[in-house]
Amino acid sequence: MNNIVGAGTVGFATGASLAAHGYPILFVDSSSARRAELSAEGWDAAPAPRFGSSRTTAFVCIPTPADDSGYHLSGLEQAVRSLVRAAHNTPGTVDVVIRSTVAPGTCDGPVTAWIRDEAPSRSKTDFPVVHCPEFLREAHALDDARSPRSIVIGATDPSARKRLERLMSGSGAPVETFDTATAAELVKCAHNAYNATKISFWNEIETIARHLGIDGHAVAKVVSVTAEASWNPDYGIRGGAPFAGSCLPKDILGLISRFRDLGLAPNVLTAVHDRNQHVGPP
Repeated sequence: MNNIVGAGTVGFATGASLAAHGYPILFVDSSSARRAELSAEGWDAAPAPRFGSSRTTAFVCIPTPADDSGYHLSGLEQAVRSLVRAAHNTPGTVDVVIRSTVAPGTCDGPVTAWIRDEAPSRSKTDFPVVHCPEFLREAHALDDARSPRSIVIGATDPSARKRLERLMSGSGAPVETFDTATAAELVKCAHNAYNATKISFWNEIETIARHLGIDGHAVAKVVSVTAEASWNPDYGIRGGAPFAGSCLPKDILGLISRFRDLGLAPNVLTAVHDRNQHVGPP
């Protein structure tokens, strides 16, 4: 049995994609209205999970809002604790697969602690924790779940990693596995931070383009073809060394200076330059 705990955008896309490959699923949601909606569409939905006699997979897909104090985990904690309490007297293994976006260290830290707190007499291998982040675009979540670009799985328990790899292999997407959930958590956070950084960079370039009366979008389209960072996926991704050479250091300083001459704030460019000053030599 595969339980989908939380039948929102991520949970529904996860469950529907598994069902498309022939796996039995149960949507578990606390909202009676959501359960009724799912049932009307022909899905199996319930307020509590169900467990197999030997092995069960529970995908926890609970929203984790965040602000400058960090991720808010109260909903995730409630879901995990409720899941473990429901399974406490059930024989067999329950793979606890966290799909929610969380800070690196959450699965191997708080999530594992919640489980031990609710089931102190059970073996650690009875509730292995796995992080399997999603990379779904909200407007295309179902399509992205059915045809992912990559599947990422992180867990300290090698058997749990293998079980989930088999379960998620139906899409044919490449699978990247890590021996800790923390690594998989960082993949997801870096994924979104990278997208946000790229957007912010081009918003900054747009400010100087408008000031100069230039079509910033036209500039971006050309740079997306000429800049190696756009067309070479391996460019610049090996951290630990600064950018150097005859062009990058001088041209970022020159552009920062031009921004300031025009009375504009080069916040992103300045942060890039400052970050480079605090990285060791190549």
